[in-house]
Amino acid sequence: MVIALVLVLVTVSSVAAVVAMNTNDGAVHPDAAAAVMLEALVKGDLRAALDALPPAERNALAPSLPELVGHLGRLGIAPAASLGAAFGPGHDLRLEGLRSTSVLLNHDVARATVTGGRVVGTMGDLPLSETARSLLGEASGRSLPASGEPIDVDLATRPTTLIAIREGGGWHVSLFETIVDLVRDPSGPIPSWTVGPFAIGSNTPEEVVTDLFKAASDLDPGRALSIVEPEEQRALYEAGPLFVPSMRRAGGRWVEDEGFGFPPPKVEVRATGSGEERQVTVTRFDGRWRDRNEQVHAYYDGNCLTFEHRRPDDDGSGDPALLTHCDGDVSTPIDPSVAGQRFGAVTVWVGLGRSFPTFVVRERNGRWFLSPSRTVLRTLNEILAGLSPDDMPALFDRAFEILRSDRGAPAPAS
Repeated sequence: MVIALVLVLVTVSSVAAVVAMNTNDGAVHPDAAAAVMLEALVKGDLRAALDALPPAERNALAPSLPELVGHLGRLGIAPAASLGAAFGPGHDLRLEGLRSTSVLLNHDVARATVTGGRVVGTMGDLPLSETARSLLGEASGRSLPASGEPIDVDLATRPTTLIAIREGGGWHVSLFETIVDLVRDPSGPIPSWTVGPFAIGSNTPEEVVTDLFKAASDLDPGRALSIVEPEEQRALYEAGPLFVPSMRRAGGRWVEDEGFGFPPPKVEVRATGSGEERQVTVTRFDGRWRDRNEQVHAYYDGNCLTFEHRRPDDDGSGDPALLTHCDGDVSTPIDPSVAGQRFGAVTVWVGLGRSFPTFVVRERNGRWFLSPSRTVLRTLNEILAGLSPDDMPALFDRAFEILRSDRGAPAPAS
């Protein structure tokens, strides 16, 4: 997990110069697309790796990266001089004798599986500052890989599967499709790789966010999915039939067996921007949820989010347990015993310094949709913009707390 986090961090920070990468329209075959991606990753050429993504995914990620790189350099996480590659001097990994097979899942989706080849050479150093290396090591309890470490990996013993899609005139390895294929239950059905739930969207930029809260109140994952931008997140639509029905059944059990209730919250939002892309921020929130174990009242005034926690039999005459967390504060962890166990997975990230993300929404054929990638990167940039190097130990602590946390709602049963 630690190495994965480091590689993700460096991957994101190593593509500062890539803002619009539309020169490559893809490979002529799924196996060739897999080879291009693997070659780029092995060499540490993350500009090429980004270019190998489908245009919709690439365009969702690239515009926010220059600002992110600037914050990483200012905060001492990754020195600006070393952001041009994933590894420092001495990196000499090579991909030799790559073999793969691919199976068409439909006319524009294929599963490419590496069946042979070797990765050989020496590992270069990760371009992280000493501060970042120290904080990552302390937070994770594990050391990072050393520069010059010899590598010899037989890919036949470590099968790797990538999902490629045909987009923009050629084949590209899809980051999101590959993640869906990786995390699904291997014993269960595979995604249909055809048209899943319909992309409905919302009438206005503001309604994207208020509709999401209403979908949460209604325990309706299908409606929440239908608001997600379909070109960027086609993987979610294709995999939707695998998880939406079981999530709906789980929601029904919450209500019937546990007395769960989440009346529609009062939400005020503000949209800014122009054209086909807008930013929507939550300015006020007032919501309550309860089950047989707890009742929680959460309210946000535009700066601080306060949780009031009571026992289910509390008539309101006693003092509730209180927790107030203000935007920009990364020093205070979120206590799930106050914020509520049911929505723990939703509230734990508040400890990173923002009560609500800045939702980035986009217009498509007269309807408005949420862009998850743009939302995450926009919010991350805003969090980092308000921090100083002295805040980094607390930020790393909060981030690894989230990674190690088992909090959140129970996984939906089939």
